[in-house]
Amino acid sequence: SELYPTGPRVPSEASELSYQKALQLVFQGGDPVLARRLLVESSDAGHTRARTDLGLMYLKGMGGLVPDRALACQLLQQSAIEGHVRAMQVLSTELERGESAGQNRAAINFWRQQAAEATRALAVSASTLEGSSSSAKPAH
Repeated sequence: SELYPTGPRVPSEASELSYQKALQLVFQGGDPVLARRLLVESSDAGHTRARTDLGLMYLKGMGGLVPDRALACQLLQQSAIEGHVRAMQVLSTELERGESAGQNRAAINFWRQQAAEATRALAVSASTLEGSSSSAKPAH
């Protein structure tokens, strides 16, 4: 598959609801197996943030999962391709930590650069929105 970011997918309403329920379970100490199942469902439905979170869970062995670095990196790469900045950052770090880091130097640099560019774009977008909302305020 092509490695250039395509931009985030818009999640379906059902996958977003599953994702939100999974987050609620995770942060409120709920059933980790159900949370994982909901994340898998959302991820399988193309929900980028759910896929990233699932990749992080596999990376760290959370929610009763056996750590699986290869699967985690695969999930993170899918999310990175869809433009998820955190996935880009974690993926580049994990590629650097890997046994074949020397062979992955181009991929490491690529994802670091993509993450930096996406972060800059988000900062510019946020400052533009902030500037437009302050200029839209009525004068007294």
